[in-house]
Amino acid sequence: MGQKAFLPGKAIPGLAKAFPGAPLQILLNVQKGFEDITSITPTTTLQVKQAPVRLNFTVLNGTQSLPAFTLGCPLDAGAAISLDTKVSSAETVLLNVTEIACSPITSVWSGYGPVDPSGINIILDYVLTSVLVPYMNNLLKGGFALPSIDGVTFLNSVIASGNNTVRIGTDIAWKPSILDA
Repeated sequence: MGQKAFLPGKAIPGLAKAFPGAPLQILLNVQKGFEDITSITPTTTLQVKQAPVRLNFTVLNGTQSLPAFTLGCPLDAGAAISLDTKVSSAETVLLNVTEIACSPITSVWSGYGPVDPSGINIILDYVLTSVLVPYMNNLLKGGFALPSIDGVTFLNSVIASGNNTVRIGTDIAWKPSILDA
């Protein structure tokens, strides 16, 4: 209660006046150079902090797609990361997304006057937590098998971090099938 919905006509009056009833499309991107300001810290959870996300809105006017306005927010995301080492062949990296949040949302640019981004917080919050997190976890539930080649087995794998990267270290056993003949 007390939360207002994002209505383009109220949030961006200039856009609603220029293109009444025209649909909007959104392109999500991360700013160039994000690796310099985003931290990735893996332990038993993989966390991305403060990735500078931009939501670029364009209005569809007939066959034209015209830039309308851009909103921005710092993205925080987290996932539990582990290795399934109970397999006799290639080990599997398991991920379970625990959070995705992008707040506060701010107005970065507008071609049609002032933008009030406050109402879009509600929509974005719902999409990230109630739609995207379950969708991603369903997509990731099988994990990712470490690459395997005929006769190569990855064993005793570990997850480590350094310089904003996640590293997987592993022992390798090699017994090509050609030697079984």
